[in-house]
Amino acid sequence: MRTCGRVYLGGTGEMHLCEDGYGNEYLFKPSVRKGTEEYEPFRADIQVAAAKLQQIVSPETAVKCELAKVGDMKGAIQEKVKIDEEKTAAISAYYYDGVPLDENIARQFMREYVVDFCLANYDAHYNNFIVDDKGNLRGVDKEQSLKHLKDYLAQRDYKMDNYHPNERFGEERPIYGRIFKDVQDGVLPASILQEVHKGIEAVRTIPANEYLEIFTPYAKSLGYEGEKMGEFYEQILNRRDSLKEVERMLEEMGQPRSQQGLVQANQEQVKTVAKPSLTELSQYLGVLKEKFVGMMHGHEKVVENEK
Repeated sequence: MRTCGRVYLGGTGEMHLCEDGYGNEYLFKPSVRKGTEEYEPFRADIQVAAAKLQQIVSPETAVKCELAKVGDMKGAIQEKVKIDEEKTAAISAYYYDGVPLDENIARQFMREYVVDFCLANYDAHYNNFIVDDKGNLRGVDKEQSLKHLKDYLAQRDYKMDNYHPNERFGEERPIYGRIFKDVQDGVLPASILQEVHKGIEAVRTIPANEYLEIFTPYAKSLGYEGEKMGEFYEQILNRRDSLKEVERMLEEMGQPRSQQGLVQANQEQVKTVAKPSLTELSQYLGVLKEKFVGMMHGHEKVVENEK
C-alpha cells in the first residue's frame, strides 16, 4: 500500500489517498488530534464502530471501515468511492438556498439520522455528506461520534436541531433539523419518515451484548474499565432506548410506525432485548475482559508497505 498524498473531502480532518498493488484506491485517516501529530487511537476506533452501525441500519449504502497502519501512521481506512459532484453540491444548495432536495436522498438522510442519533453525532452538518456515482448518500466523517453522549442538552433533542455544540467552531447544525422542518411544512413528503422507523427496527434487532461489543474497542482505547465501563455501557443503551421517544415524535408528526415496507421477522428469531441492569453489565464486562485482553496489542489491521 502506498500513499498518493493528502486529499480534502467534506469537513474531514487530515486524510490520505492510498493505492494498493492492483490499482484500488482507499482513503486513510490518521488517528491523530486535528492539526497535530498526537496519536489518539479512539478516533479510529469510533469511526470503525460508526461504520458497523451504518452496516446495521443501511447495509446497501454502508462503506466498510477498518483499523490500519500505513507507513508509520495508524488510523482508519476505507475504500474510496466515486463521487457524483452535481448531486453532492445539491446538498449544500438545499441547505443554504432552499433548492428542493431529491426525495430519494431525503429518504437516505433519514437512515443516516438513526445512525447519528444513536451516536449523538452533532457533526452531521451538510458538508459531511456526499453522494456517490450510484446515487447513494454517504456520511464521510463520524469521528465526533459519542463525544456528546453525556451532554444534558442532547438528551431530549430528538430532531437534533436545538443543541448546537459545534457553533463555537463555526460549524453548521446537523442537517436533520432542516429536513424534519421541511416535512412539517409540507416541502418534503411525510412518507420519508418511514425510513426512520425502518432504521430503528434494524437497531432493535441487535441483542444488547452484540450492540455493546461494537463500542467496546473505543471505550478501551479511552481507558475505560470496571465501573466506568459499566456506566459507559448504560449510557450507550440509554441512548438506544430513547429511540422510542423518536417514535413518539414521528407519531406527533403524523407518521406512526407502519408495517408496510418493514421486514417481518419471526418472533422466535428476532427479539427486542431488554436493557441490562448495572449488575448484568458488570458481569458482561467480566466476560469481555478475557476476550479483549490482547486487543490493545494486536487489534490494528496492518497494511504492509508495498515494495
